[in-house]
Amino acid sequence: TDGNGDQISYAYDDQNRVTEITQGGQKTKVSYQVNSDGSTTTSVTDANGHVKQETASASGSVTTTSDLGDGSESITTKYTYDDRGNKISEVYANGAKKTYEYNSRNLVTKTQSYDKEGTKTLISRYRYDDYGQLLEMTDYRVSSETETAYRYTEYTYDQGGRITAFAEISQNTQPTADDIKAHQIRYTYNEDGNLSKVSYPTTKDGIQSLSYIYDENGWLQEIKGELYSKGQTTEKVLRSYTYDAYGKVKEIKDYRNLLKDSDQAVQKVYIYDNFDRVKEMIYTDLETGKVMESYQYSYDKNSNITKKTQVNNYPKEDADKVNETKVYTYDTLG
Repeated sequence: TDGNGDQISYAYDDQNRVTEITQGGQKTKVSYQVNSDGSTTTSVTDANGHVKQETASASGSVTTTSDLGDGSESITTKYTYDDRGNKISEVYANGAKKTYEYNSRNLVTKTQSYDKEGTKTLISRYRYDDYGQLLEMTDYRVSSETETAYRYTEYTYDQGGRITAFAEISQNTQPTADDIKAHQIRYTYNEDGNLSKVSYPTTKDGIQSLSYIYDENGWLQEIKGELYSKGQTTEKVLRSYTYDAYGKVKEIKDYRNLLKDSDQAVQKVYIYDNFDRVKEMIYTDLETGKVMESYQYSYDKNSNITKKTQVNNYPKEDADKVNETKVYTYDTLG
């Protein structure tokens, strides 16, 4: 029985598989068919008569998924596998397909995409380290059987397997070490394993890096930005967080106009009900003291939102400002 008093009941077959779900007088039916090749087709018919089917081989690999809708048109995707259970192809409803190749460790080394006429259009190749971590992905466009690289993606890791650098380079030649460095986003972590810094490969005015500061509970307390402007680098707080005793976010401050040496901020306050659901959000411009945006929520016993009141005072013209209430109702299926 759910929060609104509606009962949910289930029926099972002799193999303890669900065959029917009834909620608020609406039924979803599930049927199973064992095929001659040992595969099983599961059909799910919802209360509106829409049917979805999934066929799985005797080993449990899904070979076909179909959305039959109301029966007038179906959308089917088919899958095939190698003898190790790796998916080697998927064929879409429009006739297009994608194939997969693997190494001896069952890691994808190559994917190829074909259009509905069977013409190869895209290739992606993957390279790994000895630990199975992806080091490089190269994407190619294919035209008249000619492969042209157009994107290289490079990854590096620390001894704990955490990503420490990522670079995506759009060019048609193998990137050099300098190319990679010029496009690399770098990640560092603190002794607790939390992300502590992200550094960006920029030489323009703006944010060069983000630092993440945590409190003694491991909760994110501040995000600081290293800002580069007119040949000088300064560190500014971009966002700060405060929490209640239970770890729920109580307040967020977002600072703005940082390159202009401003302390302007928007304060976002979150108020919760006794069930830890957000009851109210209030966004205040601390420079003017004006509430710029607010939301109020009411819920039913199933925690569905039944009413939302929204105020938006950001537009300059009164006619463009928002002050509206929306009411939501739900059927027994939610």
